[in-house]
Amino acid sequence: MMNRYDTDFESSLIIQCAPTLASIKSANLFSIHFNCDNQLECDIDFWSNILNEKGIKIYVLRKNSNKALIYVYRYTSLEKDLKNTKISTYLSDYGYKENNINQNLENLKHRIEKCNCFPHEIGLFLSYPLIDVIGFSKHKGQNCSHCGYWKVYGDKKLCIKQFQNYDKCNDIYLKLWTNGRSVQKLTVTA
Repeated sequence: MMNRYDTDFESSLIIQCAPTLASIKSANLFSIHFNCDNQLECDIDFWSNILNEKGIKIYVLRKNSNKALIYVYRYTSLEKDLKNTKISTYLSDYGYKENNINQNLENLKHRIEKCNCFPHEIGLFLSYPLIDVIGFSKHKGQNCSHCGYWKVYGDKKLCIKQFQNYDKCNDIYLKLWTNGRSVQKLTVTA
């Protein structure tokens, strides 16, 4: 029997965020349609209460009249990613602050709203390798050696292995969830 929170939000968490739920990726994104702000706020509050105890946070990166871009992330993993010296140096050129995730997310949100697109550095907030983010920007998305969850300009073999891990995780999580395992039980505590 479905309760009022068995929604597109829950299925999006499984389908789009399994690697983050499994703690093999720092973050994922998904877009969701909603009927009213209250519904979206209730969904976010409900899932935040469940996922926060597992080390996962939910953040709205963009919202318009009936669609929202939801960022699901592991705070400690993202913090570690963004503290990497090369990554923090790269991000500082775009106004990001090294040790302030909340401020960095606000900056990312502002940059998305300002250009109404995805700024290239968003990949760093999604566990993409820096070399691939730089390569994508430099080559304007062309001439990559492989295309999977992102366009690869660096270590193709390593990225393909990572893509395979994400695919396997997605398949397992979707199968388990479809067979009745809850998002809460599928989410690894980190």
